Amino acid sequence: MIRTLHDKPQGDERMLLSLARSKTITWARIATALELSGRQSAERRVPPGTARSLGPPQG
Repeated sequence: MIRTLHDKPQGDERMLLSLARSKTITWARIATALELSGRQSAERRVPPGTARSLGPPQG
């Protein structure tokens, strides 16, 4: 039960990041919205190998 409660928000965040990238929102804008230090911090929220497939803009 606790594991499920821990994993659900992470899955939701990945889904929302994927949606944002599919709408061509840049990593920099995502980082700002998440109050992160930069685009690389936002990219790290996504499992390795997934970031490149989440949309065309790099920035």
